[in-house]
Amino acid sequence: LQIYRIAAATPLHNENRETRKNRLRICGFFLILPCSARVCGTMKPESRHLAAGTGRNMKNKILIRQYISPCGELVLGSYGDRLCLCNWTIEKHPGRVDMRLRSLLDAEYEEGKSDITDEASAQLDQYFSQERKEFDIPLLFAGTDFQKRVWQQLLAIPYGQTVSYGEMAAALGMPKAARAVANANGANAISIFAPCHRVTGSDRSLTGYGGGIAAKRFLLGIENTRYRSAGFMAPVPDSGFRFPETVTASGEDKAGSIR
Repeated sequence: LQIYRIAAATPLHNENRETRKNRLRICGFFLILPCSARVCGTMKPESRHLAAGTGRNMKNKILIRQYISPCGELVLGSYGDRLCLCNWTIEKHPGRVDMRLRSLLDAEYEEGKSDITDEASAQLDQYFSQERKEFDIPLLFAGTDFQKRVWQQLLAIPYGQTVSYGEMAAALGMPKAARAVANANGANAISIFAPCHRVTGSDRSLTGYGGGIAAKRFLLGIENTRYRSAGFMAPVPDSGFRFPETVTASGEDKAGSIR
């Protein structure tokens, strides 16, 4: 390959500018072929077969299915052997989560069930029947490093308890980042399993939630009867929960992640 490159770059005797330009164009085409062969050689056999069958670059798949909850419709999605999506079909920022997952996972949605979404559906049934307080589904977080730290911190909030965005920010070692923490909560793609509904405003008001305030209050009411008696827009009682210590970026993940 190096010999071809040297030969292509060396002017020929009595070669004018236009002739040399055409020769380099032809040589350039053949120089591409060995590189293309190497790239194809790194592809998995099944990927080559699928790509050939579709006539386009093969994308990864996020298998999605519908889940009807008592407080709204959800879409469950699995990527490989982990749950990457539990999102409300009627959401505050339509399409934002979908675009991020497709980009970071280099994947397209495909309707279909998987063992992961089947198990997630079964555990949600138990949760809404008040027969389950903790989930044990492997999760896949796809986002920035900061977003993933916030989502990991959500997993530390116990069933039936609440914290404020400011308290989350302080626990992450960034007490002035309450707004950024709130935005990261809003970008959470795995609602309920990563319980962003357990995070409130500093005055315990039920601030924005992807599935809507009604869904947020419903979820909190399932987990703690103290939250059911309050009016629709009323703040919820302080549960008294506080994070035990500051969470650092080097802490062990409870879920996988993709950046």
